[in-house]
Amino acid sequence: MRMAKTMLLAGLLFSSAHATAAEPAEQTEKSFDEEVRSVDFAIKRFLRVEPGKPLMRDAELRLQMARAIVETSQNHGIPPLLLTTIVYNESTFEITALGKLGEVGLTQVHGVAARDCDLTTIEGQLDCGAKWLAHYYPICKTWEKSLTAYATRGLCVSESITTKERISYRMRMWKKIQKEFNETNETGYGG
Repeated sequence: MRMAKTMLLAGLLFSSAHATAAEPAEQTEKSFDEEVRSVDFAIKRFLRVEPGKPLMRDAELRLQMARAIVETSQNHGIPPLLLTTIVYNESTFEITALGKLGEVGLTQVHGVAARDCDLTTIEGQLDCGAKWLAHYYPICKTWEKSLTAYATRGLCVSESITTKERISYRMRMWKKIQKEFNETNETGYGG
């Protein structure tokens, strides 16, 4: 079973890497390569307790995933480490993840959010979730509220304690991984 998932992941990453790319997004403060390094660092940190995962065993697969996350983030104006945090929290980087309510893939989208999305590719799964999150940012005005809307299908503020805790946890994870990468990058030890 593990070998089949590894082969499926490798196949999806290979086909995704050769898909037609959209026009590059505007350059941000960090270079593309630095963003990829930060996302690769985050993937390793998030999955360090799961060394058997294909992304932990295969550095090239991990870099391909990191590149796809950064490209998608830049295309939608989302911080790459935020999208990485979402993917980890939603699916632990499992492209074949299925949720109880019919959620699919890396970003666990379903229903209206999945309409017009290609959920058979990594880029399609990332794009679908990123598009949905980016849709809420101008409405909700902060990433925290946008995450709430992502989780609640449109509410920038939720009264649900469970939702508040989940979003607070994701925000802490995002800030923590940013801080860890910056500290590691400053010392020159890398991830």
